[in-house]
Amino acid sequence: MEKKEVHILLVEDELISALLTKKQLEDYGYKVHHVQTGEDAVSIVTEKLLPVDVLLIDIDLGSDMYGTEAAERILAHEDIPVIFYSSHAERDVVEKTEGITSYGYVLKNAGIVVLDASIKMAIKLFTAKVEQKRTEEKLRESEALFRAVFEQHTAVKLLVDPADGKILDANFAAEQFYGWTREQLKTMYIHDINTLFREEVAKEMQKAVEKKRNYFQFKHRRADGSIRDVEVYSSTLEVKGKPILHSIIHDDTERIWAERELQKQLKEKEILLREVHHRVKNNIATLIALLRFQADTAKDSQVRNGLLEAIARAESMQELYEKLLISGNYQEVSMKAYFEDLINAIVALFLNNLNITIQTSIADFHLDTKRATTLGIITNELLTNVLKYAFVGRKTGTILIQIKKEGPQVSLLIEDDGVGIDEQKLQAKTTGFGLTLIKMLAEELGGTFTLQNNHGTKSMVQFEL
Repeated sequence: MEKKEVHILLVEDELISALLTKKQLEDYGYKVHHVQTGEDAVSIVTEKLLPVDVLLIDIDLGSDMYGTEAAERILAHEDIPVIFYSSHAERDVVEKTEGITSYGYVLKNAGIVVLDASIKMAIKLFTAKVEQKRTEEKLRESEALFRAVFEQHTAVKLLVDPADGKILDANFAAEQFYGWTREQLKTMYIHDINTLFREEVAKEMQKAVEKKRNYFQFKHRRADGSIRDVEVYSSTLEVKGKPILHSIIHDDTERIWAERELQKQLKEKEILLREVHHRVKNNIATLIALLRFQADTAKDSQVRNGLLEAIARAESMQELYEKLLISGNYQEVSMKAYFEDLINAIVALFLNNLNITIQTSIADFHLDTKRATTLGIITNELLTNVLKYAFVGRKTGTILIQIKKEGPQVSLLIEDDGVGIDEQKLQAKTTGFGLTLIKMLAEELGGTFTLQNNHGTKSMVQFEL
């Protein structure tokens, strides 16, 4: 890097001495400008007629203006390093320079080596002084900015000494929130505000200092005695080698209260919903009991069969409500648990003295309650028909019931090895109430229903989720 040229303003009234000094300094690489009077020196610096890095000035200039006066005037206008260069070593002469900011007093007979060293030292000290001033100015600007952000910010802020929890400062927002004045807060400790025990507060502060955590949830007390739920974001600032916690406090009371109220309402809704389902389940049970009593006392077989079908339909609903109450989830139900119990209930109702083998294959997946109810009614209608008509005149047989899910497609298969359905009725597509209901419910699911003879009957319902 190219070395910066140093410009020296030499103020010396003795011409020969000035020429010699100028020559010596130029031989050392300096750029030297020479004037003989203090007035000329003041004009050059104040009017910036020439670049000046160092002022090398004699005290006795043989004119109305002494070197000391010229130096004072120049320094009042421009901060540059001043070196007094004189042949006088008398105490009274030296004392004239003591009230002036200077970077040395060099005797003319000290030689060029001493003068060069003095100039270099003056430049070094002056550069360090300038850098220090710049640093201090930046620090003042930074402190002013932080102070403005801290004091004027609408968020509640505290500065806390983690060593003992002393509140070092608080902003206006903190005054408004806590109800104490800034001066009052500065006499308090953070454990005066935090409802935790002092030891617990100290542990939490240490976590912030060690940067293990910066987010906390506390309860803070206020001047009026009220307790508020707060979120605290704490970061560590280094001030004079000591850690200081800069904490931003956010009042979270309303949100937490609303959340608790919502949870309370949801709990009440859940209790109410369970009570409603429980009452519906009991009402269905009462209806089933009445229908069963009527079926047991019915003398006409057609009436009895009709009542048994009604009981089966009601029991499909009862099983669904039972599963919903047990699971506590009223949005969907386990197909395996629901249909295994539903099939057992229907078979127990119609099996009587028949030796029928029931084979089931129910996939374990969940379905929303609306579609589960619809599929349950379809299963009830199909299985009831099989148990009533497939094994007329026979004591044995097999029924296969399969529910599976492949990707988005769900299928229900009920197949038996019974007598089958009348082919003429199948071709003519004449159906009773049960099959009409099944077709309608399959369409409601957005699916299809097929019925065919296959060494018995084979019924299939398919739909997509």
